[in-house]
This record gives sequence, structure tokens and C-alpha cells, in this order.
Amino acid sequence: MSPVTKKGGGRSTHIHIHNVSVLRQCRALQGGVTERHGVESERGGELERRGSERASRASEEAARAAAAAEAAVAAATAAAAAAAAARGSGQARPELKLGSPHCPAQAELS
Repeated sequence: MSPVTKKGGGRSTHIHIHNVSVLRQCRALQGGVTERHGVESERGGELERRGSERASRASEEAARAAAAAEAAVAAATAAAAAAAAARGSGQARPELKLGSPHCPAQAELS
């Protein structure tokens, strides 16, 4: 007897499988339930779990990159504030204006 027969005299599309190992192979090919050593596991569920793990790792990396970008912006803002404070307190080098005795262009003109 063939391991695969059609029910209903060949008119039905339902296939009845007599051989259990053929059934397991069909399910494995479809990504359904497979049985290994008496333990059932879903291949589809395993693949879905792996995909969600990859997605969570990617979102964690994106969060770390965003935090690093925020820290860089904060550092740049602090540096700009320190430079502005230094200019305001007179610690920074004064701007040389034309007409100032310290201006090199003025020295050439005179």
C-alpha cells in the first residue's frame, strides 16, 4: 500500500498519510511541528524567537548610539559655553581691529 492515498475516490484534495515519518517530513518542510526524540518543537517559533532577539539587539545598539550622540552634543555645548565665558571674562585673545596698534595690517600701513 502506498504511504500516501487520496480520500474520497480521488475527487477530494485532502491527502491522508499513513506513514508517520512521511507526515513528520512534510511538517518539517512546511515549518510546522516537528518531532525529534519524542520532543515536539516548532521550527517557526524558533525562527521567530531568533528574529526578535536580533531586533532587540539592534534596538539596544541604536539606543547606545543615540546616548553617545547626546553625550557628544552635551560636550560640544559645554565647550561652546566655556569659550563664550572665556571671551566674556577677557581671558580670550582680544580681536585685532584695523586701527589698533597691535594689528599687523595696521603696522604695514604705517
